[in-house]
Amino acid sequence: MARSWAELPTGRVICLAGAGREALALSLESLPAGAPAVLTYAASAAPTASAMVESVLSELETAAVALYPAWLPDAEGIEPGGAGVGAVRALALRMASGTHHFGPFVADLAQASLTGQAPGPTRFPAEVRAAGLARVLAAAFGRRQVALLVDVPEGLSARDEDVLVAGCEWLAHRSGMGVWLTGARVVRADRLETVAVRLPEDVAAIARDVPETSVHAAVTAHTPAGSLPPVTAHAPAGSLPPVTADAPADSLPPVPADAPAGSLRPIPARTETSVRKGPDGRGHGASEPRTGEPAIGYPAVTGRPHPASAAEQALERALASSQWAAGRAWNQTHRSHALARTFRLDLLWREERCVVEVDGPEHREAVRFEADRRRDVQLQLDGFAVLRFTNDQIASDLAAVVRQLERFVTSRRTGTFEGSHHG
Repeated sequence: MARSWAELPTGRVICLAGAGREALALSLESLPAGAPAVLTYAASAAPTASAMVESVLSELETAAVALYPAWLPDAEGIEPGGAGVGAVRALALRMASGTHHFGPFVADLAQASLTGQAPGPTRFPAEVRAAGLARVLAAAFGRRQVALLVDVPEGLSARDEDVLVAGCEWLAHRSGMGVWLTGARVVRADRLETVAVRLPEDVAAIARDVPETSVHAAVTAHTPAGSLPPVTAHAPAGSLPPVTADAPADSLPPVPADAPAGSLRPIPARTETSVRKGPDGRGHGASEPRTGEPAIGYPAVTGRPHPASAAEQALERALASSQWAAGRAWNQTHRSHALARTFRLDLLWREERCVVEVDGPEHREAVRFEADRRRDVQLQLDGFAVLRFTNDQIASDLAAVVRQLERFVTSRRTGTFEGSHHG
């Protein structure tokens, strides 16, 4: 019988079945209340189980540092200078005194997070780190537990499989995390239970309708600026297709109101996590060398740009000094009605009914592309305009992106936006 994310076991290793990688990744965006926080791990061949474990723990520590102070909210606003270090250590110890956290471990982690130190050699054994990091990461996302969704690459040797499974079992038993294997079949793991995942109904529908292959480049190419007639931004809710965000700074050429919804969504050759094609979007072969990108992926924290998104971080820095950008909120959730699936919105101006999406390369995968199209239509029916920018756009011309946002948001406030007219 298929199980939801909230029904999958923690504290042990299982193999997942019943869904492709893209559908799994999409379903992680809206976890049920009782589910653990789910991080993803793009596995690769390791020489030993201990080396694999050390690699995972190191990346989990890096993630915990990046997510600070979400797991220690009382430390918000404390600066690293002066008495700052002592203050966060005291807060961490106080938090630990009333919870299952191990005080010395979280105090050291809080200090490293405050001062921006990269995790390095530690005085704590791997067992303490594993359990401590699982608790910290669960706290960061307001969940009771954590699970690691492991994308198994194709082409692992029998020995590589043995090493991977042994490392995963150690992590599950010592940390209490669920360790869930997906991707390539692990031939030598007959002792592991295989569990079918029950996808949310809308994700299952997309998975049935769309094959899991990347959208052809000809379909996803950016639309040339000015090639389409304008549509007014104050049209009735639902009549606006997604606003393309790759036009010049002084124009926002929208699509015709009768065009197929989502037909002009800019789907880039993106950057955020290289080309990720596993449960978190990544796809490395067993012998493929790493490119320096992290193997651990994790969701955003409500109210903040994603720590691992250079594009979101850069955009927030640019907006922080702009008075017109007041009222923005990062990584908020939206639900059309009680039975609808919850969407996470990258950036939102709620009063202005403006949603901004920052898209990386996984958005050109077929399942994600179709989900974006359907989501944008629903948001427009709910009265929102949707502007999509690519990571590459933000990296190459941040000023133009900010000008476009300023023009749209400020004109929404005054009710004057009507698009750009071309003779």
